[in-house]
Amino acid sequence: KRILVKRVLELVIRRVLELKNELVKWNPPYSYKNADGVDQSFPWEYVDLDELLKVLKLSSDALEVPIPKYFKEDNALQIEQRDRYVSGYMKQKHGTDEIFIPDPYDTITTVETMTIDRAIDIIQRNERGRQGYERAMLVKDKREKERQGRLYEASTKIEMDHDIAATHIQRMLKGFSSQNEAIKERENELMFIGMKTRKDNVEILSYELNMAHVKRKQEQLENKL
Repeated sequence: KRILVKRVLELVIRRVLELKNELVKWNPPYSYKNADGVDQSFPWEYVDLDELLKVLKLSSDALEVPIPKYFKEDNALQIEQRDRYVSGYMKQKHGTDEIFIPDPYDTITTVETMTIDRAIDIIQRNERGRQGYERAMLVKDKREKERQGRLYEASTKIEMDHDIAATHIQRMLKGFSSQNEAIKERENELMFIGMKTRKDNVEILSYELNMAHVKRKQEQLENKL
């Protein structure tokens, strides 16, 4: 099964690269032609999707294609041998394992230096604004409750029918239960995507997951042999 999935994945990657080549060729960032009306050879290597990203309100990270793990897992031995050879030659020729190569295209962005006093001032200002907003919302809710109480007291109290009262109670109960279910589903979704810690023991679950991953890799190696 894993071999078939790997074959399908390679075919999909190959087709995606072919489509990207076509998009790069027929969707240039700066389209221009010769005087004879013939398209010049395209010197660009990317697809101009800036306007599309703005419309969809996405970042450039949405266009990054994740690299499959089997690229490194299947060639782990060759990669380790290559790294050893490179490290050995570097120690022999240069006497070090790492060499810094400057990037001529790396643009240095100047960032405004912030002092501790300036950071504290910004944090205090934001905190005061948050507290003021919460205080205003509390006052607004209190005034709304007082207004509703005055309207209820001023209105003539009419005895409600038992069926209508039961209907209102059922409606309020169903709304309360639906709200609780929605809150639970939202918390489960946040825990599933990793934005909120689980209530159970995370360390035990992560250990079991790592052990299952190691066991699966061992079984795959045994099946290859």
